[in-house]
Amino acid sequence: MSPKSIVRTAIPDPPLRILFVEDNPNDAEMAKREILREITDFRDVLVDTEKEFRHALDDFNPHLIVSDYAMPAFNGMLALEIARSRPDRIPFIMLTGSINEETAVACLKSGADDYVLKERIKRLPFAIREALSIHAEQLKNERALEQLRQSEEKFRLIAENSIDCIWQLDKDFRFTFLSPSLHKILGFKPEEWIGTCIFDHEAEKNDEVGHQIAREMLENPQTFTTVSFETEMLHKDGRMVPLEIMGKPLFRSGKLAGIQGSTRDISERRQAEVALRENEKRFRELADMLPVVIFETDRRGRINYANHQAVDLFKYPLEDLVTELNIFDMIAPEERDLARDTFSRRLTGESFGMINYRGITKNGKTFPMLVKMSPILADEVIAGFRGIVIDTSKDQEMIEKLSASQKRFQVLFEYAPDSFFLIDTQGKIIEANRQALQMLQLQLADLVGKSLVSSFHLQGPDKKRWQNLLARNSKGLPTEMEEFSVKLPERSRTVIEISTYPAQIGSEALILAIARDITHFRQLQEELENHRKSLERLVKARTRELNKALRDSETNRDRIDTILKSVSDGLMVTDVNGYIILMNTRAEEYLNLHFAECINRKIGDVLYQASLIKLIGNAFTESKAVRTDVEVMIKAGVAHVLEAVAKPISVKKKKPIGILTTLRDVTHSREIERMKTEFLSTTAHELRTPLTSIQGFSEILLTRKNLKADEKERFLSYINRQSMNLSGIISDLLDISRIESGEGFKLNISPVNLNEIIAKRIELFRISHGEHTFITNFRAADRPVFADQEKIDQVMQNLLSNAVKYSPNGGEISVKTNIKDAEFQVAVKDCGIGMSKDQVRNIFRKFYRADSSDTAPAGTGLGMSIVKLIIEKHKGRIHVESRPGMGTKVVFAIPIQSNPENGAHIQGEDQP
Repeated sequence: MSPKSIVRTAIPDPPLRILFVEDNPNDAEMAKREILREITDFRDVLVDTEKEFRHALDDFNPHLIVSDYAMPAFNGMLALEIARSRPDRIPFIMLTGSINEETAVACLKSGADDYVLKERIKRLPFAIREALSIHAEQLKNERALEQLRQSEEKFRLIAENSIDCIWQLDKDFRFTFLSPSLHKILGFKPEEWIGTCIFDHEAEKNDEVGHQIAREMLENPQTFTTVSFETEMLHKDGRMVPLEIMGKPLFRSGKLAGIQGSTRDISERRQAEVALRENEKRFRELADMLPVVIFETDRRGRINYANHQAVDLFKYPLEDLVTELNIFDMIAPEERDLARDTFSRRLTGESFGMINYRGITKNGKTFPMLVKMSPILADEVIAGFRGIVIDTSKDQEMIEKLSASQKRFQVLFEYAPDSFFLIDTQGKIIEANRQALQMLQLQLADLVGKSLVSSFHLQGPDKKRWQNLLARNSKGLPTEMEEFSVKLPERSRTVIEISTYPAQIGSEALILAIARDITHFRQLQEELENHRKSLERLVKARTRELNKALRDSETNRDRIDTILKSVSDGLMVTDVNGYIILMNTRAEEYLNLHFAECINRKIGDVLYQASLIKLIGNAFTESKAVRTDVEVMIKAGVAHVLEAVAKPISVKKKKPIGILTTLRDVTHSREIERMKTEFLSTTAHELRTPLTSIQGFSEILLTRKNLKADEKERFLSYINRQSMNLSGIISDLLDISRIESGEGFKLNISPVNLNEIIAKRIELFRISHGEHTFITNFRAADRPVFADQEKIDQVMQNLLSNAVKYSPNGGEISVKTNIKDAEFQVAVKDCGIGMSKDQVRNIFRKFYRADSSDTAPAGTGLGMSIVKLIIEKHKGRIHVESRPGMGTKVVFAIPIQSNPENGAHIQGEDQP
């Protein structure tokens, strides 16, 4: 079987729900067209912001996420992080225009199931099928691992903790040893009973029984192995407790030393016996209420039980039915041999559906009936049968009514959703409904007279089974649904279900065959049935252990508390009512609480983190582990991010008996992830813009030979301008890269005329940006200043570029210089859109952009970071003043007399 055929089965029930995270609708449409080539039935939702993405996860509930890697307002890595923070782990495929090996590995390490390049988008359908298949297998493995873990935990608890009380008596019937379970069974501590006589604790009515057994065991110890009897003892609270006591002689060095044994509380068993009797009573009452005959037999067919409907139908007294008769006495004489043969075959394990018989009453009246029986197993051996009998006398009346309503039947026949074929006893088609003609893509005239075998191309075993169905129909017996592999026009081999029914129309014996295409549903049904059987076996295997395991877990509470308090992460345990019952030191530190002050108080009364309270509530209602990030203030108001995971401690009746919440400080890792994501998103987006223009205009120049000279010059100008933009972006990235790697970049210090450098740079901006007015006011004298001419020019380039970009409607840009306090000061002021206080605070942070919307000016967010590094390396200072809508003013100053060592480097560790 090919991989493609394997993953095809992993697609969920149609329609498949796909969530697209993409800022370009054209790319999304291209992806959907490719998916439609392989998957014809799916629904989709397109989002491009974090808020829309989160809403779609809850409302749309997708089976699959396909996300672009880089977008202006959102990005694939953040979408992946959000998706992976949820417990359902939706399959995630990264769809991107370009990606290197390191980024691809990072995507997969972060939890992406696959990535597909847009230039190889034809691989997307296969990637979707493969991701869905792997997801289905992972869910199956996770369920199996969880079941194995629970089984091992229960086994460990049972093995380490006995619910029985183990004891030893000396020859005077005084206790010499008792296990701690005595306290759980009878409320006494072992030391309270040590040295006392066992008979002092029995109920008076059982004293003689215990005495007699004990005396006989001590008088003739060799004749006893183990004795067992039931008695009652006084609980410490005064109530009587039913017990099962097992004992045997205790020998030491070959001599009788006393008696040893165990005591078990059988209160629950007594209750179970009462419940069993009640259930049996309810079963009998329910059986008498049903409108059909219900009976039970032994292996010989003798009736052990019958309800009152059997008396009404067969006219025998109930005592005769269950003491003197068997089921064959209820069947007409001419059909008893067939019934006995069928009964014998059932004893060998052969199964049958509903069977038609002629029933007979005590007074000899016969009637049609349907009989359905299922085996009663005892130690995996058939001990008898349980069944029902349905009087079908009224069905004859229905047949007569049906023949009188032939026209209505014809309408149902024609428009039924299944394929109906009316055939003769040889299997040749006489009539077919519309659905049948559509299935075979034939006209009725072309189909009449052909055999159903040839129409469906039945071969081998399928052909033989069809002949068996016809033979059974010829005896007047219907057949249940059977599967056949057929060949339909323009399709590969298809699985259909066919059931046949003998039909007497007038004097002609015909057969009605009903066919249904189940190709798309058979595998799902098999998987569901296997899962149901697995769950049924698991329930039967674990039900007996559940109550005992839960009681044992309560005795280990102190031990679990000790383990939880020793864990290095913050831990908090709450009960089912939301009361805090345990908290370790690290959790107290994280939540700024003292356990002694909040024990046995509700979490809503002591916690201020609403998300944490909600998380604990979700873990309880959903009975599974959930997680979220919580922001807290630790150590003098410093914000930290905690990863909180709430998990049910154990489950009883599908509800947890407590919630364990772990808190881990992930502040540093979240900040690293944010910076990495911000860097990748900004860089990829900014590099793509000039590259797209260069590629587009160069392709025009290469492919269009009839361009005019002015058009060529204009296109080359575009390419040159975008190349310069690309060069500037790469230069900024290289500068930052050198600083971060520790190489630094060299300052070439020499006496320079800063007024002249600034004037030249302003003149270049006047030429290239005619829509702006540049005003200069050079109050500083033309005197030499020790500085790096190239780096100061780079500073002015960045400041003027920002002033132009963030003054989109033109306006004045003023540049002033001055000498004050032995410093050369420069002020650049624009009348643009301005910034908020928060934007001003972050302006020197790497990759920060004051406006990150789709309409924002291009830029990497590195310019002001590099400017600050250059100024500070010149031992200068820089600050920014701005208000929204009022423009921005940037002032920097460097010392005039400072003469740093020529060749100084800016290192990564000196950055702000």
